[in-house]
Amino acid sequence: MNRTRTLSTPLVALLAVALPALAGAAAHGAPLPAEYTGILLSSSGAVTVPVTLHVDSFSTPAEIARLSKELGDHGPRAVMTDLAAMPARGWIRVGDLIGFDVPVIREFSTPKGVKVFAVLDRPFPLFEQLKAIRSVDTPFGVVELTLDLNGNGNGTLYPASRVMFTNDGKVEAIDQGAAAHQIIGVTQQLGVK
Repeated sequence: MNRTRTLSTPLVALLAVALPALAGAAAHGAPLPAEYTGILLSSSGAVTVPVTLHVDSFSTPAEIARLSKELGDHGPRAVMTDLAAMPARGWIRVGDLIGFDVPVIREFSTPKGVKVFAVLDRPFPLFEQLKAIRSVDTPFGVVELTLDLNGNGNGTLYPASRVMFTNDGKVEAIDQGAAAHQIIGVTQQLGVK
């Protein structure tokens, strides 16, 4: 799905979820493409909207290692440039808003199921730029989903975060610039088109 980014789209809340572990082997090799759907709660919990993460493929450990080196050598702006140049591994959509390409998606086995992580550059809404309320220090959006063995679970969306790539290829969200949003009722659909 090719989507055009619109800087004024208020999808920022979806695009910055912390990513505690990006590297490592892909989990169980689920059939792809796959979709993960759930309900995104506002920070107050009063407003809900559907959210979908569509996965066409998973990022490789080599890609994560390259991003780690880029972050260490040249900082987050260089990683943002790299993310913009990377092919989409899938897309994410909140409600009826336009979808955004996701260049980094990883899946990891856990004793109770799987974790899916997605990292993308978050667009800078025009109102944030004009009011100087957006920090370039938190340029990443991160989604973390925790699923049981049946493909059901919950997640978190961090709308604005910094990330840290560790020497062992993992990524951690640090210094979140905005409140995290819970994603409830996540279900996995495999082999979707």
